[in-house]
Amino acid sequence: MNSFIESAAINTEPSCKRKLTELYKRYRAHTFDLLGSGYVKTDYRLRAKGVCGHRYTEPLMGFFGKVAGLKLRGKCTEEYDPLNWFADYKSGFFFCPWKYNSMQKCYSVVGKKAGADIKCPWELGRFYHLAQMAVLAAVEKDLRVDILTEYKNEITDFMIMNPVGKTVQWSAPMD
Repeated sequence: MNSFIESAAINTEPSCKRKLTELYKRYRAHTFDLLGSGYVKTDYRLRAKGVCGHRYTEPLMGFFGKVAGLKLRGKCTEEYDPLNWFADYKSGFFFCPWKYNSMQKCYSVVGKKAGADIKCPWELGRFYHLAQMAVLAAVEKDLRVDILTEYKNEITDFMIMNPVGKTVQWSAPMD
């Protein structure tokens, strides 16, 4: 592993390493706790809990999951299950890339679809979990290859499924 960090010099408390290992297991299963959602599996089979009585289901989400699988075939490992970069994992609202392919179209939903929150897909796309995975990879040699493989799969998935300027992931003014 090419690095400017001497992983042998990183000292991690056993309890911290255990917590990171547990988090990594969740992240590898694509189960995240974002924006107070509780742990939710963010895939194309998402069954959202709903927000204030509003729960969306979108038949195109499953179809798009198949498209994602085809686009990622040969680029990610065979067992990799694509992340759903386009769903509000709380309400289930799906920012379908074919429909919401510009910043204007993405923002057309804000305040108009009860319970739908554009911040949910953005939060996943910020990849905050990768920093925790990196620390674990630095201190846990046995998991290093597995963690790096997951990292590469997720980055590849994001780049292929989110062409610059064409999905909800590119409509956040801060990102």
